[in-house]
Amino acid sequence: MKPRTTGCSDLDTNKSDVFSDYLFEFINSELSCKVVERAALSLLDYLGVAIAGSFELRDKTDKIIDGFGCKNGKVNIIGQNRKTELLNAVFVNALNGHVLELDDGSRFGMMHPGVPVITAVLNAVQHFHKNRTDLIKGIVSGYQAAIMLATAAQPSHKERGFHATATCGAIGAAVGVASVLNLDRNQLKNAIAAAVTGAGGSLKVIESGSQLKPLNAARAALTGLSSALTAKAGFYGPDDVFGGDNGFFKAMTNVQSENAFVNIDKNDYLIMHSYMKPYAACRHCHSPIEAVLNIVNREKIDFEQIKSIHVDTYKWAVKGHDHSQIRDISSAKMSIPYSVAAAAVFKSGGMDSFTEKTVKNDKVLRLTKLVSVSENDKLTMQVPGKRAAIVTLNVNDYIFNETVELPKGEPENPLTREDVIEKFNSLLQFSGKTQKYADRLCGAVFDRNLSLRKMFKLI
Repeated sequence: MKPRTTGCSDLDTNKSDVFSDYLFEFINSELSCKVVERAALSLLDYLGVAIAGSFELRDKTDKIIDGFGCKNGKVNIIGQNRKTELLNAVFVNALNGHVLELDDGSRFGMMHPGVPVITAVLNAVQHFHKNRTDLIKGIVSGYQAAIMLATAAQPSHKERGFHATATCGAIGAAVGVASVLNLDRNQLKNAIAAAVTGAGGSLKVIESGSQLKPLNAARAALTGLSSALTAKAGFYGPDDVFGGDNGFFKAMTNVQSENAFVNIDKNDYLIMHSYMKPYAACRHCHSPIEAVLNIVNREKIDFEQIKSIHVDTYKWAVKGHDHSQIRDISSAKMSIPYSVAAAAVFKSGGMDSFTEKTVKNDKVLRLTKLVSVSENDKLTMQVPGKRAAIVTLNVNDYIFNETVELPKGEPENPLTREDVIEKFNSLLQFSGKTQKYADRLCGAVFDRNLSLRKMFKLI
C-alpha cells in the first residue's frame, strides 16, 4: 500500500506539520516486498562498507572508545567483535561507515542517507530489543525523511556551505529511530524539531586533505538518535522549526518555506532512488572514473602514453574536487584528477586505487598533474536529472572522448543484487574476513525468518 497523504496542503504555512504529519502516516503504512528487499540490500551494502571502514580505522576508533571511558556495553562496534554503550556505538559505527567513501547516496538530495540513518536505526534496534520489521521500517522511513528534506533544500543548501549528510541526515536518523521507538504524532514532530535545531555540518571538511568528513556523518547519527530519545522523554520544540526567520529554510537555504516539498512525489519510496557506489571515491568523481575506465579498457591504452586528460563536468563536481595536490587518502578520494589518473593506471576505481601506497605512487601522481577539470554549463543545467562528465584523453595525439551521464549505481543504471553482494564480499575480504563468514552474514541480512539476535552475533 502506498503511503497515505496528509490532510495538510503543501501551501500551508506550518511546514513542520506538513512534514511530520506526512511522515507519521508514512511510518504507519505497509511496505511492499520490493521496498523491503531494497532496504535489506541497503543494509547489506552498509554493513560491508562499515566492516571495511572499521578495519581501516581500527587504531583510531580504539582510542576514541577508550577516550569515552566505556569499554563495555551491549551494542556492537560493527566488524570489531566488541560492544560498547549505545551512544558510543552510534558515533563510531557511523565514522566507520563513511570513511571509505563507498556508502550510498542521493543525487537529488546531494547527500548520503545510509550511514546516519542505518547506523542510528540498527543500533537502536539492538539496544531496545526490537524486531526485523522495526529495523526495515526505521530504515525506509529515515531515508524518506532525509532525502525528502535534502531534495527540497538543494542546491542552495550546498552552495551555502552545508553538508546535507550532516544536516538532513540527522533529521532522517531522528525519524528512523522515532519509527523504531513507535513515537506518536506529536513526539515525532518534536523529534524532528530537536534534530533540526541540533543539525549542523560544514563542507569545509572536504578541503585541504581534511579527514573530518566522516565526523559529520557520525554527528548526524548521534543527533538523530538523541533527538528521538529526548522527544520520547517529553521535550517539545518550536511549533514550526522549518519556517520563519530562524527556521531551517531561511537559515540554511535560499528556499522559501512555503515552496518546500511542493515538487516532491510523496507517494514514492525515496530509498528506491538512492544510488550505491562501485568506486571508492566521492560520488562526483564517479562519472569521470567510469568514462576513463571505458576508454582505457576498450582501447587497450597504456597509461604511459597519455599526454593529457580533460574532464568537463557540472559545477558542483568542480569546486573542492579539482585539486591535483594529493596529501593523503582522504584528499585522493575527493579529487577528480587523482581518481581518473588512478583509474587509468590501475584499471580500477576500487579500494586498491586508494591506499597509502597508491596515493604516493609516482606514476599516478605524474598523471594526476596532467588532468584538468572545468565546468560545462550545459552539464550543470542537467543536474540533478543527470550527473554527467565528458572525458577527453590525448594519447600520443590521438583523441578519445567518452561521456557518462549517470554512473553505475544510480537507479537508472543500478547495481544488481549480485553486484552488491560481490561488493560486500570484496569488502569483507579486504577486512580479513572469510568467505564463509561473508556468506553467513549475507544470508542473515536477507533471511526474514531469522532472528535478529543471530545477525547481531555475526556483526
